[in-house]
Amino acid sequence: MESKKELRKLISMRKKQVPLEERRRRSVPVMERLMVLPRFRKAQNILFYWAMQDEVATQDAVIACAAAGKNVFLPVVDGDFLRIRRFSGQAALTPGESYAIPEPVEGSEEVRISDIDLVVVPGVAFDMDGGRMGRGKGFYDRLLAGASDCSQGGPYKVGVCFDFQVVDAVPREAHDMLMDAVVCESRTEIIRNDNRVCSVFGIRYPIVSGGMVWCSGWRLASAVSAAGGLGLLGAGSMRPELLREHIASCRAATDKPFGVNVPLMSPYAAELMEVVLSEKVPVVFTSAGNPKTWTPRLKDAGVKVAHVVSSSKFAVKCAEAGVDAVVAEGFEAGGHNGREETATMVLVPQVRAAVSLPLLAAGGIVSGAGMAAAFALGAEGVQVGTRFALCRESSASEEFKQLCLGLKEGDTMLALKKVSPTRLIKNDFYAQVQEAEDRGASKEELVELLGRGRARQGIFEGDLSAGELEIGQGVSLISDLPSAADIVRSMVDGYRRAVAGMEVL
Repeated sequence: MESKKELRKLISMRKKQVPLEERRRRSVPVMERLMVLPRFRKAQNILFYWAMQDEVATQDAVIACAAAGKNVFLPVVDGDFLRIRRFSGQAALTPGESYAIPEPVEGSEEVRISDIDLVVVPGVAFDMDGGRMGRGKGFYDRLLAGASDCSQGGPYKVGVCFDFQVVDAVPREAHDMLMDAVVCESRTEIIRNDNRVCSVFGIRYPIVSGGMVWCSGWRLASAVSAAGGLGLLGAGSMRPELLREHIASCRAATDKPFGVNVPLMSPYAAELMEVVLSEKVPVVFTSAGNPKTWTPRLKDAGVKVAHVVSSSKFAVKCAEAGVDAVVAEGFEAGGHNGREETATMVLVPQVRAAVSLPLLAAGGIVSGAGMAAAFALGAEGVQVGTRFALCRESSASEEFKQLCLGLKEGDTMLALKKVSPTRLIKNDFYAQVQEAEDRGASKEELVELLGRGRARQGIFEGDLSAGELEIGQGVSLISDLPSAADIVRSMVDGYRRAVAGMEVL
């Protein structure tokens, strides 16, 4: 890690390479990103730390916020102290050489830091864990010294900077603030928020990669977790000792929280749970069974528990069982589905009305826009399967991935309804299932047709004819195989663009 002196020298050198007019121009996308930040949009009382021309120029944002009816405040130097005064006109924005507005705005009231909802803070350098290096030995940082953390009702702190001010790590002193978000020219990084899904699982973004059979190994789970989401290992296609190996590999690959998805219908469910408990896995998602079976023991061991449901009735049972969160999965999802065949658009608001638990939506969500739609319905997070099945870290075969990239609307169907409703790609095996179901085949005949190991044969080994190929309806929206980190980033950015672009009626 570079020292503060070395960092100041580095940033100063970079700044000299960018003329003042160029820095002013490059301030525009920074401020645009700031002003579409959900917390910024919701905030009413906003404190801008300063409005300097040689840093990220905030003057236009100050004026725009005031014009939009927000209460804008500026720090005022008063001897050895800083006070907060309400901005009441453009005349107050004389940049000068000081870090703050040189004198109080005439007639403006003074407020306390506890009255502020959000603080916009430029700095010398930032890192993407919220570290900030300022100037003046923390003179301005001490203004926030008595403020509560944002999770305790204190102001939300947003660092703003140019890309060249972002560094790997900022050396910190006692008075240095940690940002809750950092906004620069090319990206926005949310470090802390009050989203309940993030709080429950200890993650940055409320995005969970579904624990899919033959896709969700340690490479995928660790990559999603490292990118700020919650990666799940898919224990449905693992024996207990293999799961233990994947847990160890996941821990070696990331220090971020991860979890395991255990389908309770698995013949190895009890043994898999014993592995989860002995390995002290922090999060478990359960599905296809009664949440009361394992939730009490998992909770006693300090494990966070979520359960996947296909109806509001089962969501109520989850609440009674004491789970920490519930996943409402519509029948657009790939693989095993609920018998109700309720779509995500209908299911999520019904579950939201039935329980007060943190709620994740699943089924057909493959983009940031889909995530925004889920949030509009009452979700606080998303569980995403199909999109992560088709990424570089997914353990699915290359043959399966390439087939999926060419699928269109209607190329998947719900089948095997007498056994366990499962969304499948139309291939030769699906045609056999359809023929059997059309002539009224019994459950026993369908079980015999399914046999053993067909999902492995199709998804993992790449037998596209005789294999059982599970994927969700959202596959028709996918045309590439990015990294898991790229997917997390694109979903977050797409969500913010979708929210910002919604027309107000």
